[in-house]
Amino acid sequence: MYFFFPYPIDSAAEAYIVTAIRGNVLFFLPAIGLGLWFSRGHDLFERRNSFILALLPPSLVFLVAYQFFRMKPAFIRGDYTLLFYPYAAFIFLVMMAILPATAEGRGASTIRKISSATYHIFLFQIFYFSIVWHLWAGFLGIPTIEVGSVQVFLDLWLYIPYYLMNLTITFLGGLLWYELETRARLRRGF
Repeated sequence: MYFFFPYPIDSAAEAYIVTAIRGNVLFFLPAIGLGLWFSRGHDLFERRNSFILALLPPSLVFLVAYQFFRMKPAFIRGDYTLLFYPYAAFIFLVMMAILPATAEGRGASTIRKISSATYHIFLFQIFYFSIVWHLWAGFLGIPTIEVGSVQVFLDLWLYIPYYLMNLTITFLGGLLWYELETRARLRRGF
């Protein structure tokens, strides 16, 4: 893909092909592999997980260069490459060590329900934002200026209500979808 469709992409057909390829599950295989690996043991200091400690420094250097200095190698397009995952895996391992094994308290049932519905929330976000983006192209409507290659909102206070509204809609939509699917599955005996 990197050799056949170099930047800048010249046509809508090329953009569609690149998007279809980048949206393929194969780009997520490193993350899926790490998830499967950690399902068998997620102690940060286990010998089998020591590779994360070795991959963390190059990952951090890459992320700082990529995010803050806009250094993007020609072969990297998008944010789903092997160099992004060790940092997230390290945070996951640290959180698994810090968080208690059983959740108790008032918010535990809410967090449990949201965590069970994360995939549905994600799918609803894709659905929701694709509709919003295509039907309402200027959906932000907040003036921005470009500082270097970064868009900066001129009035952050206008963005916060927009963000909270979208977060509420997508969470409620994903939770509703999860509930309806769970009830239908239980009704059918699955």
